[in-house]
Amino acid sequence: MTTRQAGGIALVLLVLSTFLSVVLRGVELVEERHSLAELRDLQDKPLRETANVRRQFGALAAGVVSLAAAGDGDAKAIVEEMRGHGVTLSAAKPAASQ
Repeated sequence: MTTRQAGGIALVLLVLSTFLSVVLRGVELVEERHSLAELRDLQDKPLRETANVRRQFGALAAGVVSLAAAGDGDAKAIVEEMRGHGVTLSAAKPAASQ
């Protein structure tokens, strides 16, 4: 085998190994993207439930604040107890017009 043939074989092996490396990394990236998409889909339901609980808490808090403003003693006690725990209850904000 001549030096030229050996250099050609080395070049072919180098190109082949580089190509295989790029293909392998591409497959890994596609698998990683698929895994991340699955994780995102798994988080959708808990995020929707969390948003729903926040809306419900906001509506409940607004009702308690309005009762407290109207003079209800129990509602005032709830507002003060929540304030003591670091939770500030506020009245409902008017809905934005669309």
